[in-house]
Amino acid sequence: MKVTKHIYVPLALIATLTTSSLVTGSSLSRRPLLGRDGTDSSPLLTAISNDPDLSTFYSLIKSTGGTSGIPAPSFEERFNNLTDGRKFTAFAPVNSAFKTMKPEVLAALTEPASYVLLEAILRAHIAEGEVTTEDVLAPGKSVKAIEGIPLTFSNANNTVTINNQTSLASTSRTVVGNGAIFKINKLIDLLALIYGTDVDVNTPIGSTSQPPNETSEGSGTIASILTSSPNLSTFTSLLNLTSPDFFYFLGATVPDGKTLSIFAPSNGVFEAIGLTDKVVQPSNDPFTSYLLKYPFIDTSTPGQDKSIVKFPATVRRDEGGNITSVNNAAVKGEKTCVKNACIYTVDRWLDPMFGSF
Repeated sequence: MKVTKHIYVPLALIATLTTSSLVTGSSLSRRPLLGRDGTDSSPLLTAISNDPDLSTFYSLIKSTGGTSGIPAPSFEERFNNLTDGRKFTAFAPVNSAFKTMKPEVLAALTEPASYVLLEAILRAHIAEGEVTTEDVLAPGKSVKAIEGIPLTFSNANNTVTINNQTSLASTSRTVVGNGAIFKINKLIDLLALIYGTDVDVNTPIGSTSQPPNETSEGSGTIASILTSSPNLSTFTSLLNLTSPDFFYFLGATVPDGKTLSIFAPSNGVFEAIGLTDKVVQPSNDPFTSYLLKYPFIDTSTPGQDKSIVKFPATVRRDEGGNITSVNNAAVKGEKTCVKNACIYTVDRWLDPMFGSF
């Protein structure tokens, strides 16, 4: 099995890699508008809230604080502080960037169950230090996002792109009390830099038929199948380390009327990413645990597929109803099934946000 290597893992994962390979996104046609910098003496988050064109982005930031009406302390105290001398630059998606996002995905992001995912996405849009127009116009220059990923600028045909995923709406910025804001036309998918994809997203769902996946009927439970599968030992070990109660739950039988599909990353996936023991340190557990549980997807009702962590999934099926791919991972080889559940081995760790932007 061949798995493409990708570098740069969010701080929540703390992976160490030695080569760089960024995933190319869709074509970006909007050209930046050149102009003078604006100013807002407010701190970063307040300045974002003051801009009507960034209202959706700010609503996500504010939702981290629940019903308090302000962002969570991890955002408010860190990024909205004028007294500690630190500078930050936000690459803020404009409202139109969210129009292509499915309403159920946007709604799920603000649910408490998905807080760790939302937090990582937001931190991927904020860089350390004050980034200048000269910085973004320098081809190949990178700045580091708070989430630990690089934000690398390219400049061609008067269009400045970031990580080949999004473009600047303008190369001018708003200088704020503790940094700056650049507006961008699409969101940044931080996990796309790491996980990649082996799915042709241009193939319509249900457009082709393929032979059914070979099925191996197993006895026992999901937990026993995972434990007895040598090629899933890393996934099983990490899941047990970060979520022992959840792993215990997998020893139970899935209730009648439900179908659970588990898209388990093979050992080669983790070898390519280069995970270290730091991934299971307490500070990294919540996001790691979330990403390890996401591949457990309720596929009882086609078209309404949702992970056990209550976040939507895109499960693609052929004309015969066979699952061909999910999010960024193609389904290959045989599946092992127990009562009301099937385990598929895939060559990608699932990106919950894949295709949402």
